[in-house]
Amino acid sequence: MSVKRILIICNLLKQVFGVDIVYIEGNKCFTLNGNEANIEQDIYDVSKMEYGMNEYYIDNIDDKNYLYVNDGSGIKLVVGPFLISSINDSGENENTKILSISEIDNIAVTSISLLKNQQIEQIKCVKHIDDKEKLTRIKPEIIPYSEVINMVFEIEKELSHAVQEGRTFEAITHMEKLMSFKLNKGLDTLDHFKRYAMIFSSNLRKTIIAGGVTPIEAIGISDTFVKDISGISSIVELKKRIYLLVEDYCKAVESSGFPDCSKIIKDICQYVKVHYGESISTKTLADLFHINSSHLSRQFKKEVKMTVTEYIQHVRIEEAKFLIKLGKYTMTEIAGLVGFNDSQYFSNVFKKVEGITPRDFS
Repeated sequence: MSVKRILIICNLLKQVFGVDIVYIEGNKCFTLNGNEANIEQDIYDVSKMEYGMNEYYIDNIDDKNYLYVNDGSGIKLVVGPFLISSINDSGENENTKILSISEIDNIAVTSISLLKNQQIEQIKCVKHIDDKEKLTRIKPEIIPYSEVINMVFEIEKELSHAVQEGRTFEAITHMEKLMSFKLNKGLDTLDHFKRYAMIFSSNLRKTIIAGGVTPIEAIGISDTFVKDISGISSIVELKKRIYLLVEDYCKAVESSGFPDCSKIIKDICQYVKVHYGESISTKTLADLFHINSSHLSRQFKKEVKMTVTEYIQHVRIEEAKFLIKLGKYTMTEIAGLVGFNDSQYFSNVFKKVEGITPRDFS
């Protein structure tokens, strides 16, 4: 990575989080203007700080904390000094930035995301590390994401897609990622959250209508939500209500699918929409729902107007189209994610369903 790119990253982090950032090149640390920085280079007894799904390195020097960001090839950025609010609220060192654990977590994830361009690393380490060389040898797990500038929008896009398909668990998972972001000071007020919540609800309302929910039902859910949040007096309660909104929207989509179908066929269709990435066949579905395989085939074709296999392929190809549009995965990766073990077979099925190959679609 070029020094210019690292400097851009450091400047962005400083603007967003208000904490000094230095970068490491070889055995030296440098400030944003390229001057050599006096940051402790011998990283011994580095402790792991853990928050949410992320793990990273914190070192304490002269009663002040520093965050070490590892991009997989070694330490690249040093963030600090700062105090940890949950540990030191004494008011000492007034000129030193005080950060909460969640703020530190956001800085770590954002830093790694930028360093990896389109990937976030989930750093894994032992509780204490006595050898700097061990630290740089740790192999991180890679979680693919877009660059941090577009991260929130990408999560919202994936959340909307999950809601449109009625996948409650998947939607809540994306919601948790979205809620983990720390807003800048001045934007973390109840009024701001309420404004965002109303926009959020309006966008998802359009999404579930596209997913098959009637406009009257969608507006009813949205109106109830707006009335409810008007009387909420805390951000914590507001966030809980937003989670319930997502669940309500997903349930509405789930219940709207194939309105003329029997309950068991609806349940099977919903199961396929959630488990499309797994090995599914008419037999496995028949066994799972305790129904005769031949009877399932006949009843499914009668009610859904396509065979079980055709429906499974339809769901998988629709999901593949969404993943292709995201632009985050290779065609081979997409094939595997939507349940195809053979990328060539995936391409053949895609062309059969859509009339063009996956690459032409992209």
